[in-house]
Amino acid sequence: MQIPPLIILTIGIAVVLTFIIALRMNAFLALIAAAVLVKMSGLSEIETLKTWTPTVSLLALIGLVVTLLFSILLPLT
Repeated sequence: MQIPPLIILTIGIAVVLTFIIALRMNAFLALIAAAVLVKMSGLSEIETLKTWTPTVSLLALIGLVVTLLFSILLPLT
């Protein structure tokens, strides 16, 4: 049974966000744990890169937007 890459992408994002938010885990460890999950799903290296490149990029953009939003809403001075 072949799992569609979009489903793997969704599961990967959910795993990373769950590890970071709910378990308060380091983001690097959360990405490694999610990568292990994807590897266990049976994807090839090319499929993994096609799936994880957008995932990591999306997480980075979300982090940047949240950081900028909080810096505007809650300035330090």
